[in-house]
Amino acid sequence: MAKVGLSYIKVSVCVLTYNQVGYISECLLSLINQVTDFKFEVIVGDDCSTDGTSDVVRSLAEQYPDIVKPLIHEKNVGITANYLEVHALACGKYIAHLDGDDYALPGKLQAQSDFLDEHPNYNIVWHRMLVENPGTKVVVEDLIDLSRVSNSFTRKDIFSIYNDWNEQF
Repeated sequence: MAKVGLSYIKVSVCVLTYNQVGYISECLLSLINQVTDFKFEVIVGDDCSTDGTSDVVRSLAEQYPDIVKPLIHEKNVGITANYLEVHALACGKYIAHLDGDDYALPGKLQAQSDFLDEHPNYNIVWHRMLVENPGTKVVVEDLIDLSRVSNSFTRKDIFSIYNDWNEQF
């Protein structure tokens, strides 16, 4: 669990979920169990799941009330509204984002926070990842062909990369 070294929230982790009961517990526990020298929060926006996801979110929020902040929608608001509402609640100096079927490896929040602290001219960090399609068990070693990315990129670049990745599945 987080070691609280400061009284303010340094990192807000925004998690979006919808019908991910098979993944959300691992996702949230991977964040709850982060060891940091700062305080962080995990804001979870559940978009009116019907599979028990919201029950898992509520249970973890009850167990870890200083970390997990649930936003359980009573009706489906859609991904855009859920994203905007969750991110609007974030009060940390830095904001991280995960989807409910993602999980964070140990040290992720500390490493990214340290990097941003040491590089004040940077405003975003990204890391490579493995992606598994649960239906086919196909694992893609990375979402982005790094030969297509320079030191800066635009929203158009991100959508182009996303479309290429989506076709791999």
